[in-house]
Amino acid sequence: NGIAPIIKLRVTADGRFASGQVIPVYQPGQGGVRPDPQKRAIYKLRDLTTMDFPEVPLEIDDIGMMTYSPAPLNQDTIRQDIPLHDTIR
Repeated sequence: NGIAPIIKLRVTADGRFASGQVIPVYQPGQGGVRPDPQKRAIYKLRDLTTMDFPEVPLEIDDIGMMTYSPAPLNQDTIRQDIPLHDTIR
């Protein structure tokens, strides 16, 4: 179907998930991937995650931001050197 997610993750110092972002792309044919303004990969990933892992407290919002909140994280241990809001050009 030509859609795919690029997933950027932010992790704690000990490697645990802190937050993430799904960047939706599609490949219309030859010439590589392009940003998907319809955000199809976000919606597909959210649907599949909900169906396959209903007990996991992972949220993916409409702009692709991912949050997981089984327990509060210590903000001092989250890596801040990885920007989440870059765009594909």
